Amino acid sequence: MMSGRSAFKLSTLMLFTVLFCTEFVRSAFLFSFLPNFAVNESGQTVAWVGLAVSLHYTADTLIKCVAGYLLDRFSLRWLLPATFVLMLSGLAAVFFSPYAWGLVAGSVMLGMGASPIWLICLEKIRLTERAAQIGAIYTVWLACIGLGPTPCISRASALPNKQQDCEEDSFS
Repeated sequence: MMSGRSAFKLSTLMLFTVLFCTEFVRSAFLFSFLPNFAVNESGQTVAWVGLAVSLHYTADTLIKCVAGYLLDRFSLRWLLPATFVLMLSGLAAVFFSPYAWGLVAGSVMLGMGASPIWLICLEKIRLTERAAQIGAIYTVWLACIGLGPTPCISRASALPNKQQDCEEDSFS
């Protein structure tokens, strides 16, 4: 049988893993994939990408008030899967909508789904180890921001450069 301290560390480690996966996907999506996909594949303008990213973080910030209320009243067993469904729906909206509003709505849904993860992690912090645990949360978050775009960048460098091909054709 696990002691209370071991169970807490296990749940903290599990939450850090959830935070890592969430922020990894979010940073890969927002910083690398979305600009490339929206402009080159979906035919949207950079202005729509900027609006989608801005509204993503606006929704992330605004939903924290509602998420705090929900966290006080409902179980994590219900809320955590709901946030992942919302995030997945947002990604699907971006992929499958041919319209610019689908790009924006999907980004907003991704922000709304990712928002409660931070609050869940912060809720589990114990006062006696507050500095170390908050430091660990920020380390996970910053690692994800740095690592998230890496798979998209390496994949993009393997693809032919459309801009370069256009420039070569214009000088021929």
